[in-house]
Amino acid sequence: MRKQTGTRLALLLTILLLCAVIVWLALRETRESPSAPEQQMIPTPPAEPSAPTPIPAPELPAMALPAPTETVYPAGPLEIHEVTLFDGDGVELKNISDETLLLSDYYLSDKSKERLKLQLPDEELEPGAFYVARGLSLSVKGEQLWLSDGEGRVLDYVRAEGLPAGGSYGRLPGESDWFYFASPSLGEENSGGFRRVAETPEASVPGGVFDDVESVTVELSAPGTIYYATDGRAPSLRSEVYTEPLELKKTTILRVMAVEEGALPSRVATFHFFLNEYHTLPIVSFCSDDTGAWYAHYWNDQRDGEYAGAAAMFLNGEELFNRACGLRLRGFSAVGDKLKKNIGLYFRGDYGDGALRGLDLFGTGITEYRSLVLRAGRDHWAGILRNDLMEDLALQASDLVPVKHGIYCVMYMNGEYRGIYSLKENMNEDFFADWYGVSPESFTIIRRSEPIKRSPELQELIRFCTEEDMSDPERYTQFCGMFDIDNFIDYVLLEGFSGNTDMKENVGYFRSEEIDGRWRFAFYDLDCSFYEHKGGMQVVFTDYAKPSRGVTTMLRSLCRNQEFRDRLLRRYAQWIRGPLSPENMMRTIDRMVEEIEPEVPRDRMKVGIRLSYWYDQLEVLRSFASEDYIRGTVDVLCRELELSEEERAAYFGDY
Repeated sequence: MRKQTGTRLALLLTILLLCAVIVWLALRETRESPSAPEQQMIPTPPAEPSAPTPIPAPELPAMALPAPTETVYPAGPLEIHEVTLFDGDGVELKNISDETLLLSDYYLSDKSKERLKLQLPDEELEPGAFYVARGLSLSVKGEQLWLSDGEGRVLDYVRAEGLPAGGSYGRLPGESDWFYFASPSLGEENSGGFRRVAETPEASVPGGVFDDVESVTVELSAPGTIYYATDGRAPSLRSEVYTEPLELKKTTILRVMAVEEGALPSRVATFHFFLNEYHTLPIVSFCSDDTGAWYAHYWNDQRDGEYAGAAAMFLNGEELFNRACGLRLRGFSAVGDKLKKNIGLYFRGDYGDGALRGLDLFGTGITEYRSLVLRAGRDHWAGILRNDLMEDLALQASDLVPVKHGIYCVMYMNGEYRGIYSLKENMNEDFFADWYGVSPESFTIIRRSEPIKRSPELQELIRFCTEEDMSDPERYTQFCGMFDIDNFIDYVLLEGFSGNTDMKENVGYFRSEEIDGRWRFAFYDLDCSFYEHKGGMQVVFTDYAKPSRGVTTMLRSLCRNQEFRDRLLRRYAQWIRGPLSPENMMRTIDRMVEEIEPEVPRDRMKVGIRLSYWYDQLEVLRSFASEDYIRGTVDVLCRELELSEEERAAYFGDY
């Protein structure tokens, strides 16, 4: 038994020894492995992060997963067939079904989250027929358009980017995708389209102001053939072909385009170069695509009509904007001026660029403009300053009466210097919308005396004010509910102070339901201000010069009301000691003279008027910045309102 027991014990020890050896070998292999913790004690730089390796999907039987789905447009039964921004936005729709459709079952929108924005009219559209919708206010930059049914399901979609001026984007029969067209064919089947638009040429030297130079060398680059023109007109296939760098030795407007095989000709690029002009004012330069048609329009004193072109502005040598736009003559009597004419610049999708955005031209916080006006005015031959001076004083005095902002500049037309102008806001629906922060569509605007006849509501308001007893508090309160009385007071005082002898032709009424629905006055066109001392304040009370019968009769009637009289007199007493004081008026005149004086000699030479005459007119203007002139306006107020000496002293003191 002992021997057997010993044998068993020896076997057990052998087994235990063998297990220990196996464990020892396993531990040794682990310590020598590079992934063992002991090996990580030596710092190593972190590795660059990398995207995780996707976990492979398990293999599944064929057709176990559905194929990815993507809506193919047009989904029918109606499609967007053509889009254009020329001559007003236009969208052509086509019935691609075999059945007659009721258009009112469908909607257009340029907002993805507002697909039922514009319901189509209650009309039937036969199979294969076209319908043209207008007035969607499309933007040429990244424009998107959705066609949906009444449940908001998208039936068609288009993103029309980079449309050439005057062109369109649409479909061709039997072809997929979209094509560019040189001109729209709304209401008809499309033809002759291109898959793409040629690249617009680039210039090695951008346009700008170059003083103290002999010349500027410009290299142009673009695929295909480059055509260029240097007289302001848009280049065509008959223009000069670019073959070598261009050496410009004088002020030039360089316009270029490129033509590639299989592509629509590129958009026209415009570069404005000003060589050795040495201007101290900002430069505004514009050119016309068809110079012959523009000059025929310009010199024949035609007010109607708009012409394609481009405009740019430079301040301190830096380009502020450079955009395609429409050109139009502005003003009534100014159209016939042979020396200087007012020019409207219209930034619309028709011309390829849309509204001018992202630029606060006048320091007002407004950064979008659909139109601007280059204004010379009827005072350009005399003092130059009259309109701008009175507008500046009005802006200092009141924020209740809308007044245009502006900045002085020198203007070039097709590369030709035209003299000193004022770049202004355009007093249209957009202007009033910006002033009050409401929508442009909410405004009704009545300008000049004749259109009043086309507004029965305004006619009735004027009749009510002039024929009813405004001394009656109830009648006066009723009028104040229809016309902003504080706006009325500020307006008549500003017109009266200016002595504007042409007020009759330049009275503007407006209203907006999004404000309070009340009528108000706008203040504009003040070239005939400050010509005669005796005109001060008389222009709103009497038949002096060209008064506005409506304004004068309403004012006389309202002055029977004691509350109105008191507010009017207190307001004027405040102004003549502040923004309309002789001291402030003189400071404003001196500031404006300092701004334009370096440019005046060249301007006078251009229009053929003696420089000395301008200085004579400055002295006339300065004579209005005087206590004598203020006293004369107070005399009229006191006489018309029949104030006693005590009342006059209470309101106006020494005046």
